[in-house]
Parts: sequence; C-alpha cells; structure tokens
Amino acid sequence: MIHLLRRRPTLVVENAFEIHMRSRDQLNEEMRKVKSNGFTAVGIAPSKKNRRMVQFESSLEQDFITLLEFDIGVASFREQPAKIAFRDGTKTRHYTPDFLVRFRKDWPV
Repeated sequence: MIHLLRRRPTLVVENAFEIHMRSRDQLNEEMRKVKSNGFTAVGIAPSKKNRRMVQFESSLEQDFITLLEFDIGVASFREQPAKIAFRDGTKTRHYTPDFLVRFRKDWPV
C-alpha cells in the first residue's frame, strides 16, 4: 500500500502553441478512432459549432455532444483529442480523454 502512495505518474503534454499551430488534418489523423465493441452505441452526430460530424462511442457521449452544442458558453469541442502518455513505475501507459472543450473567452466558466 505504501508503494502505491509513492508512485507519481508523469504526464507528457505538448505545448499549447504547438498544438494550435498544427493543421486540422494532422489533428484528425492523430485522434483516436472511435470503434464499436458490440455493446455500446457508436455513431456520428452533426455539430454546427465544429462544422463537421462528431464521433461518439456511447449514449452518454452522444448526450454530452448535444449539451455542448446548446451551451452558449462553449466555443468548440473535439472528441478523442489527444493521446496522453504517462509513466507508471517502469511502464509507459496511454490515456485518451473523451473531449476537449474550448469555452468562449468572454464567457465566465
């Protein structure tokens, strides 16, 4: 138990400016592809805020997309935006967040 308390995962996060400078095509290629496991609702939903179709891999994500579309404080959002690598002891592990939400600058969060 003490060993678990001493572990400190290290996140590898890119500079926000570097991510901003990448083209949309590069970001789309790097996104994790949404796949069906046979038990969840997988599909695409139209997004006016993103001006493209958005992928989801559960009914909860589909509902969240709808909430984001109607929230006037949300400027844009991206599904499966990045793969984050971190160290867990001697192993390198990866985590992919479901969404990255960008809020309007003039809107209080």
